[in-house]
Amino acid sequence: MWEATCPGDVATLTTTQKDTIQAGIATSAGVATEYVEVQYLPGSIKIISIIAVPDGATAASVQSSVITNLGTATAATSAIGLPVATVDAISTKTSSAASNTVVAAGGEAFVNQWNKALNKAVGLATTILIVIIVVPTVVVLGLIALIIYCCCCRKKMQVKVASAA
Repeated sequence: MWEATCPGDVATLTTTQKDTIQAGIATSAGVATEYVEVQYLPGSIKIISIIAVPDGATAASVQSSVITNLGTATAATSAIGLPVATVDAISTKTSSAASNTVVAAGGEAFVNQWNKALNKAVGLATTILIVIIVVPTVVVLGLIALIIYCCCCRKKMQVKVASAA
């Protein structure tokens, strides 16, 4: 696994930049791009890359390539085409341990973003339900009030007409 922090904002990364980063990590690790999973976390641009070991290679050889080609901020900047401020970690783990590290490292930020989005969706749904319930209720009450008013006006008119006669 390779982790680095780059200046900037995750929201500004283009698909082309993400593809270049993935390709640069894969080339540096000596593996094909399908063996590289890259996740981006907010703040600065926190890159967490999990590199699978292809058949015929060893974890030690992949890690050695990563250390050589991505081990410093300068080398990583050259490899991924994005300025790298710090290389935060290079480690070898089993796939389940690597996934747990991704969750531990940035999962909380991801969960927080997910919760914010979910809260916004719930708020929007609640607003829509209120509008669906309140607007027809107000219209019905308005019609009832109009009918009552008109009925009262008719009775007053009948009383005035009878008084005048």
